[in-house]
Amino acid sequence: MIKPGVMNGKPVKVLIDSEATNSLCRLSLGKHVVRTKTVRLAGYDGAMWEPTRTREVKENVAIDVFFFKDTPMIEWDWKEKDFNVILGQPWFQQHNPVIDWHKRTIESVDETVEANAVAIDNPGWIAKICHVNRQDEVKPAKIEAVLAEFKDVFPKELPDGPPPKWSVQFDLTLKSDAKPKPHAPFRLAIVEQASQNKFVDNIKKKGWVELSSSDWASNIFAVPKKDENGKMPFRHVRLKTVTANTPMRWVDYRHVNSQSEIPKIPLPNIEDLFNKMHGCSIFTKTNLASGYHQMLVVPHARRYTAFRTHKEILQLCVAPMGMAGMPGIWSRLM
Repeated sequence: MIKPGVMNGKPVKVLIDSEATNSLCRLSLGKHVVRTKTVRLAGYDGAMWEPTRTREVKENVAIDVFFFKDTPMIEWDWKEKDFNVILGQPWFQQHNPVIDWHKRTIESVDETVEANAVAIDNPGWIAKICHVNRQDEVKPAKIEAVLAEFKDVFPKELPDGPPPKWSVQFDLTLKSDAKPKPHAPFRLAIVEQASQNKFVDNIKKKGWVELSSSDWASNIFAVPKKDENGKMPFRHVRLKTVTANTPMRWVDYRHVNSQSEIPKIPLPNIEDLFNKMHGCSIFTKTNLASGYHQMLVVPHARRYTAFRTHKEILQLCVAPMGMAGMPGIWSRLM
């Protein structure tokens, strides 16, 4: 990663390289000589330079808002490079920086190391922060009465056992040349395994899965829900905050979907729905908990819903998330 910086009042380009065994700077950049020494450098391709007499210097280097004082470097004359300074392993060991390689920024350095803020030309804002005491929402008495009357319709979670056998059930038809494809299991972090175990134990308790020996078993892995900005967080960011209670989507049905005949069931036209709402003043919204899991899978199609955990192979008795054709079939049931 190459970053713009300042060294002895001069703008420089700094290569941050964790594989470089030394920190280097171009000839004539250094001003504070520590000693003169003979060095022999090795290139990444294994080529060795002849022993060369050069100087070891200690210089102040500023990058972004961080100021690294008395950074030891060896002067070296390299040709045709896009950088003037290399910060290698000694710099990493001394400052222990936290680097966001995606954003190409230095997030922080070791608190025990002196790093002073440097003024830079960035826009600033003044914000007023107010503390607001959250008040519990009070439901009108009429709504409380309705919730009490139909409390069996609004449980905190779905009851154990399979859902009722509705007139519409999830079915799956494969293409004529469809073939299963074995996959090596995905590797999961410890916290992801804990979340997976909780997910699997819960659907076992509810009777939504059964043991399987299907050769169509798909892999299982954690896919988080999008954040408040509608973006999918990077995995290394998510693992810092995920717990066993974090909601996940688990099964990777991409291969099964690619081998399936997707039913051509039209979804309602959103503009027609808005037209029907014209003139209305009261609107209701129904959000079914784990909606797809309230529909059964026909027995002969359950083998295609199979998924592999790190312990066993299971197949779903209730309609899965992530299977092609589900929105249309669900719309037909609704």
